Amino acid sequence: MTLHDICQEVTEVEEGLIYGQISFNYDNLMSAMKPGHPADLLDDIIQEVGWDALEGKPVELSRVKDWVKDLKRFKAAFKVKELSLPIKHATEYIKEQESLLR
Repeated sequence: MTLHDICQEVTEVEEGLIYGQISFNYDNLMSAMKPGHPADLLDDIIQEVGWDALEGKPVELSRVKDWVKDLKRFKAAFKVKELSLPIKHATEYIKEQESLLR
């Protein structure tokens, strides 16, 4: 799976949050911080690698790794189980890229 495809998957989750098709919860910390709607926050995370990946530009593997960490934090904070598959695909992508570098 390409990074472009993975970004598309995450974007679909974002759209589901926007249109109320995907449920979410705030953990205690998020409730206290009042960060805004999760779709807005996920949009910021997508942009970390999304614009480059969607335009077909190369993305440094270290950026992808940081991106996955942010996706995992988001998933845990808002309990968005629909991010499980894109995170899995991104983790597999990282492993594939690392094996190519060896």
